Amino acid sequence: MIPQLSLVIVNYRSEDALAHCLRSIHVATSESIEVIVVDNSPIGPEYRPADGRSAGVVLKDSGLRGLYFPQRDNVGYTKAANFGARHAHGRSLCFLNPDTVLGQHALDRLLDWVERHPRTVAGPREFDSPGRIVTTCFPFVTRRFLWGANLLYKFPWPRPWHPFVSWLVPPFRYARQCRTTNLPNQVPVMSGSCLMMFMSVWQEVGEWHEGLTYFGLESEWFERARQFGVAGWYIPSATIDHEHALSIRRSAGWRIREEADRNRRWYGRRFGWLTLAILLVILWLEERFRPRVKHPTP
Repeated sequence: MIPQLSLVIVNYRSEDALAHCLRSIHVATSESIEVIVVDNSPIGPEYRPADGRSAGVVLKDSGLRGLYFPQRDNVGYTKAANFGARHAHGRSLCFLNPDTVLGQHALDRLLDWVERHPRTVAGPREFDSPGRIVTTCFPFVTRRFLWGANLLYKFPWPRPWHPFVSWLVPPFRYARQCRTTNLPNQVPVMSGSCLMMFMSVWQEVGEWHEGLTYFGLESEWFERARQFGVAGWYIPSATIDHEHALSIRRSAGWRIREEADRNRRWYGRRFGWLTLAILLVILWLEERFRPRVKHPTP
């Protein structure tokens, strides 16, 4: 039987969180589903799960119909997600992070939206560990967004300042929208932590850009989607809890910085040499003035 929905989950050293995520699927939908887990954390001398269970064992113990694809190395999120989508059989497709816990009927509400609006991609309202609403809607990556994003990540502005510096950091406008709206809203770009769409939409727009791993990958995909008349919609009635960046925190810090900077430089080249030059200066200043951890002398 062809499932109504295929869930693609890319796992990297998150088996403990994945177990909670898979349990939550039982209350998030009543539709026939298949779960596809692509595992970027092969078990070996370098890494062993805390409780000894691989992601494949966690999937088997969940009682869900699923497919498990262990990778020999960490191939990165976009390559793994594309690989999982190629093996999906469902009428609809949902990308889901392993460190998410779905709210009751969350998948049903997203699925209902895309069935009533086939040329859309739907994303839920997210809450972090303390229960705060997370900003999951963004503008397309532009020159101003590139510079503002760097400033935002390294020097967070106090929330009362947001209305006054939104010209510098456009995501502030969408942060307010995520916190205050209770009705579906059309947005340019959404976080890839939970995205629902028809399989036909995914096949039409195409796969994730495999050259982008950490920064801007959603923006590049939604830009292509816009060319096909496919729009992103934020659905507040569908909720999830998300322990943000769990996989990233369990990765080597140098690799994250290197990949994120490379992704930003990709956008810099796309926008021209002047943008690239300014971006490189910003990246150098960030590295130059980043606080260093002082280790006590023995």
